[in-house]
Amino acid sequence: MSSESGGRCFRAAASASNAQAAAQERVPPEATAALGNALQHRLETRYDLDLGHQVSDFIFSDPEIAANLRGPGGRSACEQVLVCEEAGTLSISVFLDAGVLARLQRRDPLVAVDDDALDALGLIIEGVSHFVCLVWHAQHGRSCTQLELELQAEIDKFTLMHDLLREQRGRVPADLRQRLFERVSFPADLPVEEHHRYRDANTWAARFCATLQHRFSDRLDHPDAKSLLRRFFRWAQPQKFAWMQR
Repeated sequence: MSSESGGRCFRAAASASNAQAAAQERVPPEATAALGNALQHRLETRYDLDLGHQVSDFIFSDPEIAANLRGPGGRSACEQVLVCEEAGTLSISVFLDAGVLARLQRRDPLVAVDDDALDALGLIIEGVSHFVCLVWHAQHGRSCTQLELELQAEIDKFTLMHDLLREQRGRVPADLRQRLFERVSFPADLPVEEHHRYRDANTWAARFCATLQHRFSDRLDHPDAKSLLRRFFRWAQPQKFAWMQR
């Protein structure tokens, strides 16, 4: 797909639509689209955004197409947002491994979050978060570092899971933050610079989310918590880190 927005053209990579058609039958494209769009809607509502694009138009799960888009030497992963910009056109593809999506189809996390599939839910949230962050920054003519993308994805992962669990169970497990930020490991084949970036994003997101919980008594629906999250999303990286270092 291709459409003009804010002076820049956004499109899915040419092969992404074919990837959806080739998805395995046990991962229905419509179910993947509905989940991705619902998560995006939650983020747009939280941050008061109107992107004009749906992540479902950019999601695919064909590993061969992902390899072609990554190019020679590109590292594979269960979730990747692949970006290419040429002549004012930003091409975005959101790759999500079919196995991850299959785990999410066993129980719709919008209805009942499966504790045994939190990692799979986290991966699709990361992909949607990257998409939202990239499109918003591009529409506003702003650059976005890889560290910013990862930091925002970690925060979005925690806050969306927090919202879903509270809505569904009336409470949030006391160890949610520990599960997401402390009981983690990174792929052994990560390049040093990339490993440091993921580690730093994890560390700073944990600090930010702990502050949110403590300041607002674990009520992320508090008006001041919502305001802080909206402002944080819009701040440039130096302002974000200045706030977290206070």
